[in-house]
Amino acid sequence: MRYYNSLDTGGSAFGSNWRTTWHRALTVSGTTVTVTRADGRQDIFTSNNGTYTADPDVTSVLAATTANGVITGYQLLTASDATETYAANGTLLSIASRDGLATRLSYNGSNQLSTVTGPFGYVMSFAYDSSGRVIQMTAPDGGVYAYAYDANNNLIAVTYPDKSTRQYVYNEQTNTANTNQPHALTGIIDELGNRFATWGYNAQGAAISSQHTGGAELTTVAYNSNTSLVTDANGNAHTYSFTTLFNMTKPVSLTGAPIPSLGGNAFIYDANGFLASKTDYDGNVTTYTHDARGNQTSRTEATGTAQARTITTTWHPTFHLPTQITEPNRVTTLSYDSHGNLTQKTIADANNGKNTRTWSYTYNANGQVTKSDGPRTDVADITQYSYDAKGDLASVTDALGHVTTISAYDADGRPLTLQDPNGLITQLAYDPRGRLLSRNTGGEATTYSYDAAGQVLKIIKPDASFAAFSYDPAHRLTQVSDNLGNNIVYTLDANDNQTKKQVYDLSGTLTRSLSQTFDAVNRLQTSVGAQGQTTTFGYDSNGNLTSVTDPLSKATTRSFDALNRLIASFDPLSDKTQYQFDANDNLAQVTDPRSANTVYAYDGLGNKTQQTSPDTGTTTYTYDAAGNIISHTDARGVQTLYSYDALNRLVKKSFTPNSSYGDISSATYQYDQGTYGIGHLTGMTDTSTSGATSWLYEIHGRLVQQQQTIGLVTLTTHYQYDAAGRLSQLTTPANNTIAYQYNADGQVNGVTVDGTVLLNAAQYQPFGAISSWVWGNGTAYNRSYDLDGRLTKLPLGTDNRSYTYDAASRITGETSDGTVQSVSPSFITAKNAGTTHYASKPTGNALLSETIANGTVFNMGYDVVGNLLSDSFNSYQYDLGGRLMHFGSDSFQMDGLGKRVAKVNLSTGNRYFTYDRAGHLLGEYNAQGLAIQETLWLGDIPVGTISASTGLLYVYADHLNTPRTVTTQSNRVL
Repeated sequence: MRYYNSLDTGGSAFGSNWRTTWHRALTVSGTTVTVTRADGRQDIFTSNNGTYTADPDVTSVLAATTANGVITGYQLLTASDATETYAANGTLLSIASRDGLATRLSYNGSNQLSTVTGPFGYVMSFAYDSSGRVIQMTAPDGGVYAYAYDANNNLIAVTYPDKSTRQYVYNEQTNTANTNQPHALTGIIDELGNRFATWGYNAQGAAISSQHTGGAELTTVAYNSNTSLVTDANGNAHTYSFTTLFNMTKPVSLTGAPIPSLGGNAFIYDANGFLASKTDYDGNVTTYTHDARGNQTSRTEATGTAQARTITTTWHPTFHLPTQITEPNRVTTLSYDSHGNLTQKTIADANNGKNTRTWSYTYNANGQVTKSDGPRTDVADITQYSYDAKGDLASVTDALGHVTTISAYDADGRPLTLQDPNGLITQLAYDPRGRLLSRNTGGEATTYSYDAAGQVLKIIKPDASFAAFSYDPAHRLTQVSDNLGNNIVYTLDANDNQTKKQVYDLSGTLTRSLSQTFDAVNRLQTSVGAQGQTTTFGYDSNGNLTSVTDPLSKATTRSFDALNRLIASFDPLSDKTQYQFDANDNLAQVTDPRSANTVYAYDGLGNKTQQTSPDTGTTTYTYDAAGNIISHTDARGVQTLYSYDALNRLVKKSFTPNSSYGDISSATYQYDQGTYGIGHLTGMTDTSTSGATSWLYEIHGRLVQQQQTIGLVTLTTHYQYDAAGRLSQLTTPANNTIAYQYNADGQVNGVTVDGTVLLNAAQYQPFGAISSWVWGNGTAYNRSYDLDGRLTKLPLGTDNRSYTYDAASRITGETSDGTVQSVSPSFITAKNAGTTHYASKPTGNALLSETIANGTVFNMGYDVVGNLLSDSFNSYQYDLGGRLMHFGSDSFQMDGLGKRVAKVNLSTGNRYFTYDRAGHLLGEYNAQGLAIQETLWLGDIPVGTISASTGLLYVYADHLNTPRTVTTQSNRVL
């Protein structure tokens, strides 16, 4: 890492004002030692009888090493507990991390840094010119970096291993107030030959401006006594006030528009120069205390308010490491070995000392973790790690013995070959500057290309589809293109805020548009749609979102407490919802606009232990040591039990018997079975259906077979993939073969069923939803969208539907072949429609009655957990899991994933259901397992059905992807 500091006049082997990570140094002058860091900062130590002291705010410790009373060198212990060893002349010799791993530096006869050798043997070497400047650095992988200098000892160019060159410009009079400042860095010319960055200085050599090409990110600074006026590229100004403590300039106040990222606008320091208090923009105060080493020992947030909370920390006597952190309701204890490696971490409930969660770790001699033992005691939740001779991670073995290996690294320590537990091999390749060029996973390659400045130009996926990227001279992304010729164009303001996003198709036609404005601290202020509809956002001084006003001028407002937690929200009708939190920021209570309270309780580990709701009653929860829920008991008294394997995956879900419910079903889950099953759900049994489901996978982890058995019926679905990993074929339980074709951008553009074309020539909105296709009979299907991406027109068989929207993007009108149906938020006006009235529970949100236009009243009844039991005309029954089990003469069976897999009706017979890998209903089958109907999908849109009786049919779905019309291949509406 290289650093430039305009005030660091000492220089280094990289020319004036430049230093690197390795060019730290000590300068000894009598009893004073000046420690110069890589970024040019200096700490001054003074010896008093051999003991070195510095200002109280310096957290490093310096000691001299002696032999026979003569100083032979120095050791600096840094705030990160690294030990830097220096020779008596101040030359850096080694840097050892807390765990003892040392990087060593060697020097040639001219006392010039020759090599840097890492703890595992990686070597970086340096070569010099006759003036003692580095002209070449060779990286561990052999990559060569070349450096050039001007007559003023300025570094003017770096040539990288890929032969690209970055140039540095100095002392341009227009940028130095027309004064001669030979070492003032005024610009950078990037590897593309473009002026990328510019800095300006006043006549005294202080930096007064910074910008990228075209004024991007321009920041100017005007200095006064103890204040600085900082103005950004959009003219927003802030004044910073400073104080000087122990020769360090520290901010004390800030005026101007609030900058939430700074955390406050008023700062006070203690006698040692450490932060003692910070006041945020709403006047909330956080106070701090520190020990003599600068470690924060306490922090009190929202001091003096009802929300005030204190976190105290106890520190290791030697290392800058915490040994105990005490928060409200929780204590965290940490233990370390003699090298400062964390050996144990325990989080304890302060209100129940038996409720703890403990992790333990072991290490090798190099301080690398070799074993991590999780908090559970019922299983061996242990992960093990191994390393090669160079200290690179060689393998990770999880708690069930599944091994991931990294078998090859390049000379710079970058991984080259990885193998997962299923044997899938991933190979990585890099360019000379260490940027990823390709990732080949099991023969499927993704490649990356870059320009000379290191900006990603193109990402090509295994199917040859790609995304291409364009940038402005300030290195900001301005365009994304695909290989169909579509483009997304971004317009940026000078502060890099995206003020406009426009999407164009290959002909250059605008298809979507969004504009945005930002406030003085770059927060989104307005979002403007293509029709001019504007959403406005408001914030408090701390940056919390306090209001959203939609394009209809309907405002939702929010307020926050002293800890910046949401405590109230008001909808556009001024209905208020209130929120309360416990001292650990867990949501403790929600009060809805009708004053109904839902209350939550937590233990000190953050586990929710109880929930009380006017709609669902009281539910209690228990957890294992890892935080997995192991039981919950609902208001019916029904207890659900959960079990987990050593990887914390659910393996069993069961219910304790309850006399009120005949169902005592349970579900078990299996993993890791089969040739490529490791890491995947491979089996499931559910006693409620007397069934089992198994899954098989290919090496990339893609599903190739799902076999679902219910009683005597087995439904099997097969999946096949092309060389690029795309789904190429699906074979249904009825042995129908659905094949998929793709366009150049990797999107499905054709579907066939048993060789018959269902649809083809599919087209898509640029970077968006599907817009058209041609049915197998030649009939065109077209969807239209407006410039906000909203669906405005689609066909439903021989009928065409058009939609209109209000400014808030709510559907306000629907036209069906010229017949207009208007829609409002409160009712629908359509054929034979009227007004429906609703009544709800005063203390909750459950619907109690519904009165429709003809006067018919539906009265609703519920059980204690909120399940609907009756509606005047129908009754409903539920199983122990709260799933609908009986409705009328129908009974339902759910599998262990919550999907309805069977419907039992004594008069019509059993019906069985199966689903595709995305959860779509794939088919319905009779008691013998014969297909009644199978459904064909294009993404999330149902586009066809097939059955023995009807053959292939076309399905037309509405804007919600709900099937509305079915036609035959001769376009006859059914």
